[in-house]
Amino acid sequence: LVVMGTGSGKSLLFMLPAFCIQGGSTIVVVPLQSLQTDMKDRCDKCGITSVIWESGKTIEPASIVFVTPESVLRKGFRDFIRLLRDTHRLDWIFIDECHTVLASSATFRPTMRHLGKLVRMGTQVVFLTATLRPRHEQKFCQSMNIIGPGVFKIREATTRPNIRYQIRTYRRTGGGEADDSVVRAVVDLVEQLKIKYPAPAKIIVYSQEIKEAEKLSEALGAMLYHAKVDDRSGKDKRLSEWKSGNEESRVAVASNALGLGVDTGDARAVVHAGMPRDLADYVQESGRAGRDGLPSEAIVL
Repeated sequence: LVVMGTGSGKSLLFMLPAFCIQGGSTIVVVPLQSLQTDMKDRCDKCGITSVIWESGKTIEPASIVFVTPESVLRKGFRDFIRLLRDTHRLDWIFIDECHTVLASSATFRPTMRHLGKLVRMGTQVVFLTATLRPRHEQKFCQSMNIIGPGVFKIREATTRPNIRYQIRTYRRTGGGEADDSVVRAVVDLVEQLKIKYPAPAKIIVYSQEIKEAEKLSEALGAMLYHAKVDDRSGKDKRLSEWKSGNEESRVAVASNALGLGVDTGDARAVVHAGMPRDLADYVQESGRAGRDGLPSEAIVL
């Protein structure tokens, strides 16, 4: 179990061995499509062969295989893991953003509660996260079958001193759903931030409500990203345009679907339209800022 701050290099723990050791495969379980695509892009740039598992499709051998929690325990993927193991090509299994299993329930992504079964696959399993609180550690370890001898825990400080955290207030001008004061407040703030951080620096605006996110995206002329927008290739195209850092596409309006792991070094500001629901989510979302270590801002309106 490895707990390290956002942007501190957790992905290196599976990318570096995969780069150095040829012939085997590392399984990386990733909870979000956006994160899978982002990680595959990073592997491509580093010369690491990788592939995203799609049910029913034959995949070529690769150093890293990315798979969702929903697919990893299905028969097709279990057979694939056994084949790797029986031919001595299964190197490691990594569960990225592993804290998300604690949000699993009978109605929300129930498969994640069963990821502890991977511990029985006969290879080292590594759990990675930036946001597993110490008081939740025991519950997590029990749910994932990592108790007793042979369990190693590594916990580093998760603070991000290069991010300046702020709360700013704005005045509501009306009531109910018709109140657009938050939209105006966000637009004003983003215009200031675009001047302060010229292109290709990037800005993310988070909204908890899809309708509000759509309003913000339209008002800002910004890329919109949430779970239900576009298919997979459409989402990938949106992310790619945002990452390009062009003046017209460097602002993104997103739900928490863009909250985990997505890595672009020069996101200089993260704005939240309203108070975040959960502190762990906020740590992840604000942690998209300043991953290159340079001064950045996280602002809650």
